[in-house]
Amino acid sequence: MLNAARDSGLKRNGNFVVVKHPLDDIDKLDKIGSHDAMPTKTSSEIYDLVSSNTSTVIISGISHFEDEGIVDLVDALVRSGRRVIATGLNLDSEGQPYGHIPKLAALADEIFLSKAICNQQLCSNDRANRSIKIDGKFEPRCSHHSKFHDSPPISEGTGGSLNLFVGPMFASKSNSL
Repeated sequence: MLNAARDSGLKRNGNFVVVKHPLDDIDKLDKIGSHDAMPTKTSSEIYDLVSSNTSTVIISGISHFEDEGIVDLVDALVRSGRRVIATGLNLDSEGQPYGHIPKLAALADEIFLSKAICNQQLCSNDRANRSIKIDGKFEPRCSHHSKFHDSPPISEGTGGSLNLFVGPMFASKSNSL
């Protein structure tokens, strides 16, 4: 996404702010991939970076922000006509929404659920939808290995699945079934 934004010229004229929470990727504190990003833990620092020319704000690791101000900031940025693109963890190891994600999701126009491959040894599940913190780093886990990361893998075919169709009234959710 950042490459596409750069290639399209979006970063011209200082209208592009890129920040990340330090917990998002502790190995690359001031980078998102090969892109420079300002590390910050507070929404007020993001606010200070936004100018009248800013059209897009990218926030990596938005679910790690502890202060409630991140929700208010995102709401204000969107209401002022700016585009906000954010990444973050959706669920903790217990399957509960992580951080301020429920409130941010309520503000979102689009939500993309990305999944990783479970990082548990010998697990063949390609649907890691949770993260657990091990030795200060977050690692992807499937729902079977999120609570008990030392347990043996569950054999294929034993787990069920859940598909949710969500949206406002009259959004053709039932028709999607």
